[in-house]
Amino acid sequence: KMGAGLFRGGGPPPGPPASCNLEKTSLDECTVGDLPLPHPLLALRHPGDGLFKAIELLARYHILSAPVLAAKGGALLGVIDSLDIAAHVCGLIEADPKALLRNVPVTEVMGKGRPSSDTAQVDMMTPLKEVLKLLSGTSRRAVVKGP
Repeated sequence: KMGAGLFRGGGPPPGPPASCNLEKTSLDECTVGDLPLPHPLLALRHPGDGLFKAIELLARYHILSAPVLAAKGGALLGVIDSLDIAAHVCGLIEADPKALLRNVPVTEVMGKGRPSSDTAQVDMMTPLKEVLKLLSGTSRRAVVKGP
């Protein structure tokens, strides 16, 4: 299973375990699992989830992006974000100002806003220092693989 982390959804986040006080502890001692992530982790599925589901998920949880997973097997297909959705809508309006927004598959929209963005995959045991290194390199996002 996989889902998006590094944000929370619904209800107050659980605090980090006593072993990892994120304000006073070195990143060497903390892992992704110490972060207040939503449970279950959030993700969209393809085939199955469309553009409208993506918009609803991002709005409901006040997040800017979500991973898109294969409905069978759960492989990471990519990430859809609010910039992708905005680029899709602008493209429709440019082509036809009277066009109606259709509920297309999320895979038709993801990557339109930022086609070359790399996504790192991490798990709950990945040290935060390693995540920081990934995000300061070529990756611009991190997707958390669930347990």
